[in-house]
Amino acid sequence: GWSAARAAGCSAEGDAGGDAIDAELPAEEEDELPGSFDVSDAKVTRSVGEASGESFGTRFLYAQRAILGEFTPAAEEAGTDTETGTSLIKGLLDFPIELDFTVVAETSPELLAEMAAIAREVGGLMPASTAAKPRGAKFTSVRMRILVGSPEVKARLNAAFAAHPAAKFSF
Repeated sequence: GWSAARAAGCSAEGDAGGDAIDAELPAEEEDELPGSFDVSDAKVTRSVGEASGESFGTRFLYAQRAILGEFTPAAEEAGTDTETGTSLIKGLLDFPIELDFTVVAETSPELLAEMAAIAREVGGLMPASTAAKPRGAKFTSVRMRILVGSPEVKARLNAAFAAHPAAKFSF
């Protein structure tokens, strides 16, 4: 209670003297302050697992087994979705959808036309919008908004843009 604070010479206002506590609190009310509690009523949890209802050792063993690959499917069981990386995007986006693609490439007069031709060849449609922005003297950033019909088409577009000889990176 407040007895320990008074013994240490501190007050509720934080000054060095303990007189402010004695003046404000009658002796019979000093242990019944609002928001105070008796430490003997507190529940002490020994481990994180006990708080969730499952022993910590069991959770640790499952994590260890997962790290060692025990729950990873065998190569013959793995589907093509995980190999192409399309399962996550398929779950997040509702196809068909317009997506932005950006390609940073070495500057050339025909760069914008070449990127639009790749979009038409791989995606089947011309970009809805295109914009080119110089990135220094040697590079240009080309941004295109393209209607994409499936995650597989998106993956093929990314690969085609990255395979362009002038492209440094695409996203």
